[in-house]
Amino acid sequence: MCIRDRWGLRRITGPITVKTLSPITVYSTLQTETGKKKTYYYSPFEKDFDELVKKNLIKKVSLLNNGPPQLDRAKFSIKPVKVSTKNEHIINYKGTIIKAWSGIYEIDGSEELLQVAFDAGLGSKNSQGFGMIEKYEKQINISNVTSKENPFTKKGRYPS
Repeated sequence: MCIRDRWGLRRITGPITVKTLSPITVYSTLQTETGKKKTYYYSPFEKDFDELVKKNLIKKVSLLNNGPPQLDRAKFSIKPVKVSTKNEHIINYKGTIIKAWSGIYEIDGSEELLQVAFDAGLGSKNSQGFGMIEKYEKQINISNVTSKENPFTKKGRYPS
């Protein structure tokens, strides 16, 4: 939800339902027993997904502000609202396989972290276009409305 402060500036408060404009990716690079590096991509249904997205936002805020946000201003959570296995994307980006997730999510947290989420994106690889979001507003399907409810389907275009 966006509100305006007394100077007319936009302030963001949560919780906010968002949809992805591009899929969100978060990962860890692990080392196998043989010493080879392996990238593990997290699903939004895993506990670490939320924590890694939060850590990534705190890192972005730290870079913007020349230091980490105060502890009380470092609150953030992301929960899948309408996400299924159909929302998993496996993308070949310049020869690298990336797993990422689209869908509808609920985000909440401090104003500072929410602002950075909208401005810079969620998760990793934002410079490659991943993690862009916008506020989700449920669309009404007008074709499901009966002619009694929809005056525009009557003869003539405007209600009387």
